[in-house]
Amino acid sequence: QPFIPSSAFAKIAADKFGNLYLSTIRNGIVKIIANNYPVKYYGAADKALNHTLNLLPDKTQGRILAGTTGGLLIFDTAQQLTHQLTKLPHKQAPMLCNAIAKDADGSYLLSILGNDRGIYRLSKDLSSLRPLSTQNLQSGPEYFGNILFRGKDEVLMQSQQFLYRIKPAENKYW
Repeated sequence: QPFIPSSAFAKIAADKFGNLYLSTIRNGIVKIIANNYPVKYYGAADKALNHTLNLLPDKTQGRILAGTTGGLLIFDTAQQLTHQLTKLPHKQAPMLCNAIAKDADGSYLLSILGNDRGIYRLSKDLSSLRPLSTQNLQSGPEYFGNILFRGKDEVLMQSQQFLYRIKPAENKYW
């Protein structure tokens, strides 16, 4: 029986224990435990939210963050959905999260698409989500996104048409 019966996978990420996480187009996240079976499937109850665009296993905080077309899904290490952000604060339109990175202080950098697209910082304790300021950009990230480099002081993110340099300590990107 195939690992992903009705969907293709978009990205693969690994944690420090060698477990693999496959983000799928329609079936949420597939976890393959290193040297162990069976394969574990999990995602949001609403299948429309399982179009996973990006994945970040964060073993330090015991979380798995999934950027989806329905927002941001945050799972604990038991694969239970603990947080779900479907809209930006004080906004009505749904948010799409296409890239996730972790900065030096443990906060998360999210590439958000839609009317309020841009780079946002989600605090380490998940209590605040704020936009980073931008320099000389007329538009924010486009649909496809990947983190290319995570350094101590900066993150490089690729989007469908652009390359972004993010300086979390300075709270800006360009």
